[in-house]
Amino acid sequence: MALETWKLLRVTFAVRAVQILISVASHTLLGDYDTSTMLLYPEEAAGGGSGFCDALRVLATTFDHWDSVHLMGVAEHGYVYEHNHAFYPAVPFVASWISKLGAGGCDDRTVLIVGCLLLNNLLFSGAVVVMHFLSLKVLRSE
Repeated sequence: MALETWKLLRVTFAVRAVQILISVASHTLLGDYDTSTMLLYPEEAAGGGSGFCDALRVLATTFDHWDSVHLMGVAEHGYVYEHNHAFYPAVPFVASWISKLGAGGCDDRTVLIVGCLLLNNLLFSGAVVVMHFLSLKVLRSE
């Protein structure tokens, strides 16, 4: 890859890392708007688990809201309800595959959410690179 692509990826990863840090900080400081997600993480209420799993659980509960609840439902149980068909099967399939890899004894839903977060960021970075090269080609700025 060209040096320019590596610079673009570094900036992309830095921006996403800052966004994730801001999300986790605001989730930790302000709490949840929708607390129904806590029903999915009974271990968090008990405070058990390793430090690594606890850190992953904080990351997972930060992003386990809104559409991700439905997306994770498709990954865990398949297309059960009619509204689940709004989600294409590729991401839930890859997410369920990632969760089968496990992460040091953490619960499946935590691994599923964190895996989706990593997948989302990798796909975002790829899209940024493709859009960059496409814009160079279309605008003839090669």
